[in-house]
Amino acid sequence: MLASRIWKRLSDPYTLAKGILISAAAYLTFVIILPSTLSTWRDVHTVSTLNVTPTTRAQLVDTLADKVARRYLDEKKGAQVAAALRQAERHGEYDGISSPGQFARLMTSELVRFSDDQHMAVGFVPGDVPVSPERNFPRPPNDDLSLPAWLVDRLGRYMARFGVEEVTQSDAGIGYLRLDCFFRPYLSAEKFAAAMDRLAGSRALIIDLRNNGGGNRDSVALLASYFFDRPTHLSDVVAPRTGERLSMWTSGNVEGRHYGVSRPVYILTSRATFSAAEDFAYAMQTRKRATIVGEVTRGGAHPVAPFRLSSHFIVVLPVAESISPVTHTNWEGVGVRPDVAVPAEQALGVATSLATGTGAVRHNGIR
Repeated sequence: MLASRIWKRLSDPYTLAKGILISAAAYLTFVIILPSTLSTWRDVHTVSTLNVTPTTRAQLVDTLADKVARRYLDEKKGAQVAAALRQAERHGEYDGISSPGQFARLMTSELVRFSDDQHMAVGFVPGDVPVSPERNFPRPPNDDLSLPAWLVDRLGRYMARFGVEEVTQSDAGIGYLRLDCFFRPYLSAEKFAAAMDRLAGSRALIIDLRNNGGGNRDSVALLASYFFDRPTHLSDVVAPRTGERLSMWTSGNVEGRHYGVSRPVYILTSRATFSAAEDFAYAMQTRKRATIVGEVTRGGAHPVAPFRLSSHFIVVLPVAESISPVTHTNWEGVGVRPDVAVPAEQALGVATSLATGTGAVRHNGIR
């Protein structure tokens, strides 16, 4: 009798949907919202009460110097930066710094000053930073979720843009994709697929990276995969101090419509275009699959990894370098140079003129 009643309820779509929604709401309340609220309160309390004492500051600077000396991709420069940090601490240049946020910002500016590497940064974390093995290349994330978590996750992914800010097609058949960040493929793959489906009928495509500060290198390969007909070697990521190497290739297995190799692609850049966005632009340019229009980019070609300094501080350090199989170098410190150099605010208009054939310089005559 009981089994029959349960089966009857499960067979009713309305009852089943109601049960799933109630479960999802309970999961959202007790597993996500409530713990998050308590965690936020704890973090605010931590920020308001935590001070960096002179002893703590000296220990943090010494630990930071040690991490830079041991983990930074350039061993010689890492030793120089570490020595400069320790010397500045001995000379009292960091005296009087007690705010954790101010200390993190100061250390970030010092790292950049001593190294001229914009990928280096120190961060303050109100919550506890867990102790974990140090790795140059992170392990693939575990994306297995329970049913309620999956429902909440699907809702969040449906509502969020994950970097894909605008997808349009003009009456002239020119597609436009504005991408402001490269989120990891788990989050961005569906957004890329939906965008490429909408742009499938365009006769040319403009990809706007002018406000893109970087992100995940795997998503660089994922997006590039829509524009090649065969597996194409985009880059190698090499950690010189350990010899570790990752090769980045396009894939023929992507969701959504494949754009192919016959239609022109234009990529817009600015001085703010950085890191993974530069990686995408450089790979597409060196493989002669896109025309870069805009400004020279910021110039960061060194993938990073986070390292623990203490229970509340981390440092992000470049541990590897991207190497193009075409040029055998990268854009570090020099940026990606556009094929058509124009101010960033004019790049869209110029690219549109090129795409429609009304510009002074045509796609095939730029290189």
